[in-house]
Amino acid sequence: TSDQEREDGGYDLEEYRDGTYHAMTLVICALYLVRVVPDTLITFHNTMGAQNTAYSRLLSLRQLLWSQGDDTLAQMFGYKLDIYMNTAYVSALYLLNIYIIMHTDTVLDIILNSLAFEFVARLDEETTKTLWWDPEQRWITAGAMSMVLQTTMKLKWLKDSKLFSQEFAVDEETLRAACRNDPNLLWNSLVSSEDTNNTAFMTKDEIITSRFRKVAHELNNENAIDEYEKPPVYFGFLDRYIRKFLHQKDRSTFNRFINYRTWSRWEKVLYMSPVPSLDDLFVTKHGKVKLDKSLDKIGPPDEKFVNFDPDDQGELGKRMFAYHAANVLLLKHVFPGLKNVW
Repeated sequence: TSDQEREDGGYDLEEYRDGTYHAMTLVICALYLVRVVPDTLITFHNTMGAQNTAYSRLLSLRQLLWSQGDDTLAQMFGYKLDIYMNTAYVSALYLLNIYIIMHTDTVLDIILNSLAFEFVARLDEETTKTLWWDPEQRWITAGAMSMVLQTTMKLKWLKDSKLFSQEFAVDEETLRAACRNDPNLLWNSLVSSEDTNNTAFMTKDEIITSRFRKVAHELNNENAIDEYEKPPVYFGFLDRYIRKFLHQKDRSTFNRFINYRTWSRWEKVLYMSPVPSLDDLFVTKHGKVKLDKSLDKIGPPDEKFVNFDPDDQGELGKRMFAYHAANVLLLKHVFPGLKNVW
C-alpha cells in the first residue's frame, strides 16, 4: 500500500512511519496474551464445572441435571446460553477486537476500541457483582435449591404412574387408586391447595400462622396479610408479566414446586414400596445364620467409573474436560436434550 493510499484511508503518516500504530497493536496483543488468554481459559474451565468454587460447583450440579434430562426447555436454553456467553462468545469477541484494531487508522481509536470491547465482554459479570444485585443471595439460593430438588426428587417419576411403579416396585393399579386415578399422581394444583390449608398437615406454628392469615383476610387488613402471607416473588418485571400472561401464578421463584405439596397423597404413597424380607437375605444352616450365597454375586462393576481411575493420575480428568468442551462447542448434546424434553 502506498503512502497516498494510507493517507486517503485516514492514517497519520508520521505516526505510521515511526511505528506508533504497530507498537500500540503489539501492546494490545501482548495484553491479551498475558491476561485475557489465561483469564479466558480459567473462565472456560470454571464454566464447565471443574473449579473448586461455589459457582463452578453449581454448574457441575447443573450439568448433572442436564445429563439426567430432568430440566425444562427454558432451563436448557438458559444453561446453554450461559455456557456459550462465557466461553465461545467472549473468545469470538476478543478475536473480533484484534481484527478491528489491526485495521484502525488512529492510535486513540485503537485504545477506545479495546476499552469498548472489554466493557461489552464483562458487562453482565460486573452487573452481578454490584451491591444491589441479589444482596442477600436469595436468587442464587433459590436456583440452587431448585436444581437439588430436580436432581434428587426425579419429578418426572412423581407425575407418571408407570415410571413411579417401575422405579419403586409399586403396583400401578394400587398406586393410581391411591391418587384417585389422577394421571399426574403427586402433582395436582387443586389437591395441593386443599392440603396446604389443611391443619392436619401443619405443625403447631403453621396452624397459628394459618389462623392469623385467615383472620387478616376476613378483616381485610393489608398489613396483617403482608405479615402472614408471603406474596409471589418473580425474577424481575419481565418474569412477572410473562407468568401473568401465561397464567402461571404457581411458577413464581419460591413456589415452583407448590403443586407437589399434595400431602394427603404422599401419606398414602410414601410407604407403598415393599420392604425387603430378612428371610431373603439370611439363611440358617446347622443352627448358624449366614448371608445367602446369592448375595455374593453383588459387587462393584467390572467397568471403571467414568470420573475415577486410581491408576490414571489425573489424566482422565483432563481428557474428560477436553471431550466435554468439544461437545459443547459442537452442539452435540443440544438435540438429544431437546428430544428428552419434548
